[in-house]
Amino acid sequence: MPPRKINGGESHGDKQVDAMLKVDIATAIVLYLLFSLMLVLAVWIWYALRHRPKSLQTERKTALRCDICLHTFIASTEEKSERCPRCQSWVAVPRSVAQV
Repeated sequence: MPPRKINGGESHGDKQVDAMLKVDIATAIVLYLLFSLMLVLAVWIWYALRHRPKSLQTERKTALRCDICLHTFIASTEEKSERCPRCQSWVAVPRSVAQV
């Protein structure tokens, strides 16, 4: 007896072979979103490992308060005096901070 085709599949003896996977729409959407998420995660990890920050803080800084306008600001401890950003008066960096 020659092989017969049943519902679009080939028949080998008594067994029917379907060449197509049957996936419902919900499973297809879930698989698509899962693979998309895995791709985004892989690119994110690759970028994070390749572009690591060298240093978050490169120089020491301290908080200073202006004696004239009482404005508090952040300044580098490498300088002996800094200008107040508000009133432009000179503020001395304390020696204990400047020498550290």
